[in-house]
This record gives sequence, C-alpha cells and structure tokens, in this order.
Amino acid sequence: RDPWRDVYLNYKQFDVAQVLAGKFKVPFSLDENTSATKLDFVHRSRIATLLAPGRDIGVMVHGRVLPRGWLRYELGVFNEDGSNARTHTTDRIHGERTVAARALVQPFRSTKSLASDLAFGVAFTASELPEGVSDIRGRTELDAAFYVPAVVVSGQRQRIGFEARWRPGPFSLKSEYIRLSDERLGQSVDNTDLTPFVSDGWYVSGTWAVTGEKKADGLDTPRRPLFQGGIGAVELAVRVERIRFGSGASDPLASNAPRADVILGNGDQAYTFGLNWYANRWIKVQANLVRNTFVFPDQGPMPSQSGY
Repeated sequence: RDPWRDVYLNYKQFDVAQVLAGKFKVPFSLDENTSATKLDFVHRSRIATLLAPGRDIGVMVHGRVLPRGWLRYELGVFNEDGSNARTHTTDRIHGERTVAARALVQPFRSTKSLASDLAFGVAFTASELPEGVSDIRGRTELDAAFYVPAVVVSGQRQRIGFEARWRPGPFSLKSEYIRLSDERLGQSVDNTDLTPFVSDGWYVSGTWAVTGEKKADGLDTPRRPLFQGGIGAVELAVRVERIRFGSGASDPLASNAPRADVILGNGDQAYTFGLNWYANRWIKVQANLVRNTFVFPDQGPMPSQSGY
C-alpha cells in the first residue's frame, strides 16, 4: 500500500541553499523529524504522531544562514499534508497541496559553552482542505481510539508549531507545542461558517545519562560498551504530554454532531517513564511505563475508568 519511506535527491552547491526533492518528512515538529533510532522513548509524542504531517512527496529548499550558520531554515511544497493524519478510511478527507516552513535558531552554536546546543524553532504548514469529514483522530500509544470525530470541514488546514531543545552534558530537555486548525466554511445548517475544528497539545521531556555520556554526542557509542570493560550506557527518561481535540470556542451545549458549532471533543494526558540501555553501537533496549488519563473516558478503550 505504501512501500516507500524515504526516497529523495539532495543537491548541494552552497550551504545557504540546498534543494531536496522526492519523498521525505515534511519540515515540521522536532519529535517527528527525529530518527526512530534516536528517540528517547519507545513511541513518539502524541502531537508528533497525530498532528505533525509526516512523510510526503515534494520539493524543499533548505540551508544555514547568518553568521556561523546559527539559523537553519526549510521551505517546501508537497503534494499533500503528510501520511500521519491520513487514514485508510476512504470517506475521510485530508489536506491537499501543502506549503511548509520551519526555522531553527542556535544562537550559541559556535561557542564551547553548555548553551552551544540550545535551539529554538518555529514551523508552519498551510493546506487546501476539501469538503468532507476530517481525518484527524485521537489514538493512544498502543493505537486504541479515544476520539473519532465526525466533524465536517472545508477551507484550509493550518498548523503552527513551537519547539525547544537543550542537551547540556549527560542531560537533555525538550519541549514542543502544536496547534492544528481545520476551517469549516459554509458548514452550518444555514450555510454559514462554523468555529474551526482545533487539535492542539504539548509535551515536555527530559533525560539523564546515568553513565555520564554527553547527550549531544549520542549514546549509541557508549564510553564503556558491553563486553569491552563496561555495561554500556544507561539513561533515565520522563515525559509529560497532553493532546486535546475540540474547537476554538467553549460552550456548555458543546456537541459531537457533524455540524455543531462548538465541538465537545476529548483529551488525553499522558506520563511516560523510560529506561534506555545502549549496550553497544548495535544494541539498544528501551522500556516504558505509560499512564493515560482521558477527559471523557466513555470515548476511550476503557469507558469505566478515566485512566490506566
């Protein structure tokens, strides 16, 4: 159904402007654009998995500018708005032609201080959205549904994202916020505009390499690998995150009807505790304990309890 993951050609004449064409990840979200082998947790955050675009076919200009390259930019045009939101349900619609942009600032990149890896980023996407039922939905890490909307949308789909990362010594701190908005132009029973369908969320995560390796250098090459005088690298990790589905307005009479002006929606708050073991450059073992709590548990996998 979808045999290709990353197939692209990158042309580099100058560092300030390279051209990338093919199928690759849309430049949006720190967590989504982190390689699966480099993740601090078994699963990506909910906002990266459900709200960030993912992969698509397109062309992008990217590079580093300003003194010592402390500003990295990416600007591209894609056929659609990525594979993450799309479902295999044929009656659901997704964003079509998409423009995406991302900028990452590393103001102390050229220094040797603890702040040399400090980075802040902002990203944006805009897509054409045909009329139909939105494909955005809520699912847990283990793919259990807790929100399946029947919201009719039409107009534009827009995403805005903010991200931050800092990896001093054996520690790391990451945070991200994403807001996705689907317009509902002319979708009321009177053919007037409805309040946009909004999905947003955030996460904050931190890690500590107990064995002392520098996080920015990567833990996949431990200082003392297993069977070579040590036990490898051991890392503790924790993440707090929240995702919410609904609308830009609130009302006691909120409803999940397809043409309701104020959408009831649902939300999930999750705590993840992780233990990572990098035995050597070829072996990585991860274990996670996840606690989910839903705003409206009756829509989730265990209706009788709000968390598990």
